[in-house]
Amino acid sequence: MLWRALVLGWALLFTGAGAVLGFAPPDLEKFNSGAACVGCDLSTLTLKGDRREGLDLSGARLWRAHLEEVQWPRVNLRGADLEESFCNDSNFKQGNFRAARLYRAYFKRADLSDADMAWVQAEKLWADGARLVGADLTEALLYKASFNGADLREANLKGALLVDSDLRGADLRGADLRGAMLVDAQLDGAQLEGAQLEGASWINGYICASGSLGQCIQDRVELPPPRLKEKAHP
Repeated sequence: MLWRALVLGWALLFTGAGAVLGFAPPDLEKFNSGAACVGCDLSTLTLKGDRREGLDLSGARLWRAHLEEVQWPRVNLRGADLEESFCNDSNFKQGNFRAARLYRAYFKRADLSDADMAWVQAEKLWADGARLVGADLTEALLYKASFNGADLREANLKGALLVDSDLRGADLRGADLRGAMLVDAQLDGAQLEGAQLEGASWINGYICASGSLGQCIQDRVELPPPRLKEKAHP
């Protein structure tokens, strides 16, 4: 009887491994095969230094995944859930993150150059030292996000919500911040040469007037408190 109990215990351990690790074994097998893994549950997946180009993980669940130093240029993560994921020092150049969930995620020193990050839900994102040159962050929810020392040259931040965000030392030269909300943002040492600021709500709550290029020319019109609910996206 004892041996039967031991065999049953081992069987339960292995058949239940997917649940313990947070993803279903078929999804992991599909991912490991190199095929597209659209909508897969890969929660808590741990990889370091993995190299794949053009990987399709649209709609996938990567909750608390550890994807450090991975090389995934042109990855498709449209609509994916990367909440509380760790993606430091990774290469996602030209990746598609449109409408992805990045709540409390870590992308420190990651390469997100020319990435499509429009409508991302990225409250409390940590992207210190990240490279976001030419990235599209149109109407992104970036409340309390940290871009300390990040490279955001020519990035599209039009209509983005950057309330209480950390942009200290960030390079925002040539960035499009028209209509962005920067109330209570930290901009000490940020480079704003050529940045378009017309219609942006400045750190003190006043709207930047027409002609605000590289600096906020303030119309003394105070804005109502920002609404922080999730935005609808196409």
